Amino acid sequence: MPVKTESTHDRAQAGASAGDGLDMLIVFRVGELRLGIDARQAREIVRAVPLSAPLPKHMGVSGMITLRGAPTAVVDLNILLGVPCDSRGQRARMIAVRHQGKTVCLLVDQVEGLHDTKEAGLEAPPPIVGEVHARWLEQVTRGTDGGLIGVIDVNRVLAQVSLGEGEVDTVGVNVIGHH
Repeated sequence: MPVKTESTHDRAQAGASAGDGLDMLIVFRVGELRLGIDARQAREIVRAVPLSAPLPKHMGVSGMITLRGAPTAVVDLNILLGVPCDSRGQRARMIAVRHQGKTVCLLVDQVEGLHDTKEAGLEAPPPIVGEVHARWLEQVTRGTDGGLIGVIDVNRVLAQVSLGEGEVDTVGVNVIGHH
C-alpha cells in the first residue's frame, strides 16, 4: 500500500542552514500535549497506516511499517510518554526521523504544522513539569495563539526504547532497514 507523504524537510531546510540554532519546529499533538521537534530532524510526515507487524506495546516499538521500501520501526509517543489515547482519528500521523543513522517513525495524534521559533524564542522548561517530563522535554516556546509548545529531544525520547548497542530493535532482532 503506498504511503502518502507531506514534504516538510525542504521547507524546514530553507529556513535553517547548518550551524543555525533551533528555528523551525514541527508542532504536533500527543493526547492533550502540544509538542514540537526540530524540523531538521524530520525526513517526512506520513499518514498513520496500520502496522504490518504489531509488537507488544510495553517494548516501546509498537510495530513496523514499510517506508520507502524499508522496514521501519514505529514508536507510539502516547505510550512512550505515558499520555492516554482513547482513539486515533484520521489526523494521526507518523513523523519519520533519523536516530543513530536509522529511520524511525514517531506516531502522533495530529500534526499542526511548522512553527518559527524566532519571534517567541525558546526558554528552559518551567520547574513544574517535574522530573519525569524533564527527561525528554528540552525547551518550551509559545505558539502564535499564545499556547505553550514543549520542545522534545528526539534522541532522548528514542533512547528510552533503545536496546542493545543503541539501535532500536525488538528482542534482539533489528527492525530498522538499512539505508
